[in-house]
Amino acid sequence: MIHDSDSKDNSSRSELLWEQREEKLLEKIRCDCVEAATRQEVKGIKKKRCHIFWVIPAMMMPIIAASINEMYTEYSNYSSMLMLISSLFNIIITFFNFGTQSHKHMEYATKYTEVADEIETELCKPRKHRIDCDLFLQRTTMKRNDINSRCPM
Repeated sequence: MIHDSDSKDNSSRSELLWEQREEKLLEKIRCDCVEAATRQEVKGIKKKRCHIFWVIPAMMMPIIAASINEMYTEYSNYSSMLMLISSLFNIIITFFNFGTQSHKHMEYATKYTEVADEIETELCKPRKHRIDCDLFLQRTTMKRNDINSRCPM
């Protein structure tokens, strides 16, 4: 979304001037960040579904087992089996930690979106009103690289 590309930069600037090359690079970085944010969000939703899939049965089985044990003493073996299955579900929940994974993916989707929004906001301004090109490029690249190095796979 390069806007106002016909506007002139202040030629008396001593730093790197805003030109098409820099704007295209920033637009590419913005598109990459939008795609990465979408990927992270999709992964976050999948992890959230996995979390719900495992947690709800793990919570319900002890309740069902307790009521079976109280009402039908002859079915105590089934009650024990439900408690064992519930324990296995809890081991899976603890080991994979789907809730935390979902949270991390959503957090990094937000970080990628913030970088993309910063770029879009800066490119919307006329060239002479933008911050220094070299500073903005360096800051944006460093943010994106930092997010890339830390984001969950």
